[in-house]
Amino acid sequence: PQHVIYTSSATSENERKIRNVADSAAGRTACILATKLVAQSADTLFNDSTDAEYATLLLQMISVLPVYLMAWKGKYPSETGLALASILSVVRQWEADKNASQEPVALALEELCLGLRYSLEALYIPIEDSSAVNQSRKKRKKANLKQTCTLERLPEQVQKLAIGLVGLLQSPTEVTAKQLSQ
Repeated sequence: PQHVIYTSSATSENERKIRNVADSAAGRTACILATKLVAQSADTLFNDSTDAEYATLLLQMISVLPVYLMAWKGKYPSETGLALASILSVVRQWEADKNASQEPVALALEELCLGLRYSLEALYIPIEDSSAVNQSRKKRKKANLKQTCTLERLPEQVQKLAIGLVGLLQSPTEVTAKQLSQ
């Protein structure tokens, strides 16, 4: 069987490259194209008539979207919402409690969903504000008290998508559970 490499298992060098592309106009366009592909295919992705190679490739594309979300840090709420909605539309079809099929697409979906638990946790972790670097020590200390996470920088509807995704993925990571409880 073909093993799929997702961004959760990518090297930090590859992730850095993806982040650089993600924050560009071309990266945002690539994200929108990926979300359109998901919208066209999500309902039929796991039908017997769907080409397994195509479905697996689409799942690989979806696995990169969390890296885009982390690179954007809430700067592009519309694109972030589209990416989260696309991820949700695929994750809805995952049945974690069922015996996993040995079909390549089912295995790829399982790997994607388990990896998303970890790759999405950065949405909920406070991020450094780069503008605080040039401030006095006193102002930086005050700014650190007000650190926000990417989730808090997004509109309410997009926040609901992100929280819904945590629920669909079941068993959130310890980091995600801790950050959401604060």
